[in-house]
Amino acid sequence: MPLGDQSPQQQDDYSTTSSDDTVQFTDIGSDAGNCGRSERIYIQPPVTINVFGAGAVTTGGSATGHTAATITTSSSTSGSSDSVISRLESQIAALSDKVEQLASQINSAQPQPRLQVDSGMWRRMAGAPPLQRVAFSKRFESAPRVIVGIFKADIDCNKNFRLNVYASDIDSEGFTVHADFWHDTILFECGVSWVAIGNGKG
Repeated sequence: MPLGDQSPQQQDDYSTTSSDDTVQFTDIGSDAGNCGRSERIYIQPPVTINVFGAGAVTTGGSATGHTAATITTSSSTSGSSDSVISRLESQIAALSDKVEQLASQINSAQPQPRLQVDSGMWRRMAGAPPLQRVAFSKRFESAPRVIVGIFKADIDCNKNFRLNVYASDIDSEGFTVHADFWHDTILFECGVSWVAIGNGKG
């Protein structure tokens, strides 16, 4: 049949695309004035976002050993798509940072040693040796820190007060306590208290 010689029963259709990402379908032959019924068809393409981090925890089966998150969404217009993508990127970045923080804390966590404390007293009397070996009530894992102090000093009040107490030869089993005086000091009794702080054996 020649062009332009179409029967009234035949109908031609056409579609147009507008700037707002929609497709308009028009039935030309629905009436004599070519102003027939029209219908808007909204195209909503899916948007996929993949975010990869450098953490030790892997999400979603990533073969790279990195933190991964995938979110798929859709939007009716390019403007709203950009807004959704920007918001999701911010949220996923914050989540990835948090996961990496937690993974780092887990990897760096070390078991804390058990604290052990021991204490006691020693008295040096007149005429006694100026030192004494002290054994701890329980062995430490390593040499602890030992602090000594004077809790009693009985000396001649007419002489100078020259008295020194300290600890030496400290190891995991004990230490040596000293109570020394010199020059014209006359000592009747010296009381020494001590405390040892260190790591206990597991």
